[in-house]
Amino acid sequence: MAAIRQIFDARGIEAEVQDNYVRLSAGDLPWAVDVVCALKWLALAFSTGFVGAAGADAWKEYRAGGWRGLAQFIKEITSVRDGDGTITIRDPEGPDIHLDAGIPDEALAALADLDWQQMSDGMLGWNDERGEWWFLQARRAPRGTPAPRREDS
Repeated sequence: MAAIRQIFDARGIEAEVQDNYVRLSAGDLPWAVDVVCALKWLALAFSTGFVGAAGADAWKEYRAGGWRGLAQFIKEITSVRDGDGTITIRDPEGPDIHLDAGIPDEALAALADLDWQQMSDGMLGWNDERGEWWFLQARRAPRGTPAPRREDS
């Protein structure tokens, strides 16, 4: 846990790091890291060291290369964890986003092309086979669909 705390501390991000994830299994399971914050905030904090933009302006910064901060965050977290695992960004402004070490850069960049207005809850996951984000709505039938894209992307 100290290594994960150090990742946030190095960026000046105040984070509460806990090792208390409840799992109902006797076997060894893949690791899981949950982060509660806005996706674009996390990406920009790791790419520029600070977040100066908000709303639509933050997505402009993300599109202009801020997504690389998200890639850096994933790289740093997975480098201090052994084996397979998942990082989940629990975004209070949108769906949970599931990320793993093998997620391609194109997937991270494509997050800026999604229509976040249509996704206030639920889950997003990258579909490698189709090369697109899939969205599972939390309050509807549990069936994933391609994530909605912005009209101007």
